[in-house]
Amino acid sequence: MARRKGCLAGLLFIAILIVAALLLAPFVPLGWLKPRVESRLSATLGRRVTVDSLRMNFFGGPYLVIRGMTAKEDPEFGDGDFLKANEVRADFSLSDYALRRQLVIEGLTIRSPEFTFVKNPNGAWSWSTLGGSTNVAKATQPDSPLATLLLLLADAAKPQLRHLAMDAASVRLIDKTGAEPPETLYKNVAVTADIGTAKDDASGRHATGTLHVASDEADGADLLKTDMPFDLTATPGANPGTTVEGSFGPGPLETKNFSATLFKVDGKFLAGRTTNTSGAGHISASVIALPALNVSEQVARAARVNQIGNMNAGTEISVLETDFNFSQDVVNTTNLQLAALDGLGDATAAAGWFKMKPELTLSYVATINLSREAAAQLKTSANPLIGAAASVLSDSNGLEVPLNITGDVRHPQVQVDILRALGMQR
Repeated sequence: MARRKGCLAGLLFIAILIVAALLLAPFVPLGWLKPRVESRLSATLGRRVTVDSLRMNFFGGPYLVIRGMTAKEDPEFGDGDFLKANEVRADFSLSDYALRRQLVIEGLTIRSPEFTFVKNPNGAWSWSTLGGSTNVAKATQPDSPLATLLLLLADAAKPQLRHLAMDAASVRLIDKTGAEPPETLYKNVAVTADIGTAKDDASGRHATGTLHVASDEADGADLLKTDMPFDLTATPGANPGTTVEGSFGPGPLETKNFSATLFKVDGKFLAGRTTNTSGAGHISASVIALPALNVSEQVARAARVNQIGNMNAGTEISVLETDFNFSQDVVNTTNLQLAALDGLGDATAAAGWFKMKPELTLSYVATINLSREAAAQLKTSANPLIGAAASVLSDSNGLEVPLNITGDVRHPQVQVDILRALGMQR
């Protein structure tokens, strides 16, 4: 009996120790491990990293909490901060450690981070040097299981990481090439991603998830709203650089000069350390609005009619399809097809280009195939020659009107050659 009581007392004592450890874990500081964690994070990111505090928690976990993380920018891109995060949570697998003595980070959650990406005068973005460690200290080898756990936090690129989440983020883009505006700021950015090894390349990573942005023009931020799924595969390449292939969308997209109910990009992109970001692919969009440009109004002015198309403020497009390639800031398109352009009819452009900075700027030589209804409106033209020709041709389909648009979308140069469309001018 005494022996049994002794065993029960021993078990009770162990249980009390376990419960005490669980209760006290969130309050035990791990400052003695900070230098090693900072060194490993620095080596992994290629930036000098500091953290304010480290704590462990087993309730709702287990997980590690890092508070006040700051990563300095690569000296090649300036002396500011690349990343500041109030709190980083790292979830790890208790079963892997208990059964295999392996400490595996399975998820990262970054709360309220502030990212700053810099484009240097050569046109290279600072994200292209992530992961380099030439300017930082080498990682200290772990000498305890707990130290191993903390150092694994830095290895976000390792196959063990299965989930990544980020909320309430701000992203600042700084352009040092002389372009205007020199800075762009987006707020309220959130990302969730499930991550695994790429199917066809063990060195690559495959990620699926959602990008959510609710940035308005308050507090100096730029307008960007979207809720976009993504399916991407990133593989290391030459230069050094990273190749990203996959899709964004479909999902809603809104900026100051463009909005679409559904928007999707499929393509392949290369971000190099010493070269401009480039890529190619296909863009699809539907229910599009260009608030600063009114194509039907421009056609009405050229045709000298009071009404043609929808004549509402801005330009509406039912469906857009185009192939594209880009280098730096200019996107070149080929085989652009627009369905129901501003109530006028379908339009095409064999080639053209646009860029988003400093404002949406276009250069297109297009052709509008006027609908029967739009062509009939030409009969009311104040120009008797246009009215007479339109009366003769109003029952025919496929009246093609040349449309040239160049310049800033807020006040573009628009040329509409109605006379040529009616065969009255060569």
